[in-house]
Amino acid sequence: PADALRRICEATLAAPSSFNMQPWRCVLVTDAAAKSRLAKGMLSANGQRVIDAPVVAAFASDLGCCHRLPGVLALMREQGAPAEYTKQFPFFVSLLSSGYRLGVVRWPMLIAKRLALLFVGLFRAVPKLSSPEAWSFKSTSLAVQAFLLAAADEGLQTIAMEGLDERRVRRSLGIPRRYAVPCVVALGYADASKESGRRTGRFSLAHQFASNSFGTDWQPAIQAA
Repeated sequence: PADALRRICEATLAAPSSFNMQPWRCVLVTDAAAKSRLAKGMLSANGQRVIDAPVVAAFASDLGCCHRLPGVLALMREQGAPAEYTKQFPFFVSLLSSGYRLGVVRWPMLIAKRLALLFVGLFRAVPKLSSPEAWSFKSTSLAVQAFLLAAADEGLQTIAMEGLDERRVRRSLGIPRRYAVPCVVALGYADASKESGRRTGRFSLAHQFASNSFGTDWQPAIQAA
């Protein structure tokens, strides 16, 4: 239903992102012809999943997130952010995201900044600089997770797919080249006529979680009676 989809999208908007840059866009595909075009850019069984789903959400990550600075700064001023902070804000976003407006300078600047921080890191803690793609993908992944959880809350089933040909997916949906596509999500109700598939296995809590230091198995505390 349209109301459920709107609630899912509103919940996705609330997903956290570094510096509140929200470096992602999402294309909701419902038209049969559009899904058919998109399916040609999906790998293996993912193409049929796109065709079968009532709604498909294609998430796109902005590799030139500095394009978003004017909008984010406007939001900050509306919320009364200190003038000194808003003045410094573009510098820190550019430093950590490397999402410069001019794509040709992104990698040279990233290499130069990494060398500079390598030296500074000899004397103090410094952040690790990600590539523009990795930096944007991290925030986009949080938005995808929010989308999946909101869909589950509405009683809907989802399949998150990363098996895709990014160039073909972008072209089928008219996504600009400055965006990368990390994930496409098929959304719909479970088919009651089919048996639910067996869940894939998961490692144990002790395997995946550590206590106080890496490699030390976490043991859930036993509550005293």
